[in-house]
Amino acid sequence: EGPYVVSVGQFRPEKDHALQLRAWAKMRADERDAATPSVPSNARLKIVGGCRGEGDERRLDALRSTAKDLGVDDSVEFHVDVPYAKLRELLGGAAAGVHTMLDEHFGICVVEYMAAGAVPIAHDSAGPAMDIVVPAVRPEASEGDESRNDDESGDDVSLPVGFLATTVDGYADAMWAALSMTEDERVTMATLARARASVFSEGAFNGAFIDAMAPALASLTLDRRDAILEA
Repeated sequence: EGPYVVSVGQFRPEKDHALQLRAWAKMRADERDAATPSVPSNARLKIVGGCRGEGDERRLDALRSTAKDLGVDDSVEFHVDVPYAKLRELLGGAAAGVHTMLDEHFGICVVEYMAAGAVPIAHDSAGPAMDIVVPAVRPEASEGDESRNDDESGDDVSLPVGFLATTVDGYADAMWAALSMTEDERVTMATLARARASVFSEGAFNGAFIDAMAPALASLTLDRRDAILEA
């Protein structure tokens, strides 16, 4: 089996799976110059999601039709309502993970991609852009734009943890870049992404919570403090 990009999310309209399909079709159709690394011909897009009811099922049928109309149904797979073990398998084998929702507050699937070792390709807005995929490569940035690999502080960085995009062209370029990397390049970015994902781990949350609560607990009597901690 060739390398693949995974997408995880319910088949809801705001997830914009159609953008993923259009970007995938453009990437497959693009002709790059001879100096540009190529994408393996057996690369695939694996869309994993759940259906909440008839509305989502109709949306899924429409996405299957879109893939066929775009001529990429032979390289796109839909995995619906898969068990947790299968989800872990799909995440663990992915070269990259794609997210296309505009203005998502956080974007837990992006963190899951990164924790699983998949290079993230997320929407350049809200949570993924501000908090998760930092620093990032932005394929849509113009040539010579010094901010293209900057983090939110504006500091220059040279080791991004993933890609951010908003348009069909941007996503197509990011997918191409992720799938045409050498193994060393992919492992380097994936390792950085996994380290970034650890910021959102349960252990990190617990430590930050204890640090935040320490001043308040320090002001309590020992008996009162023990009662709160045991509650």
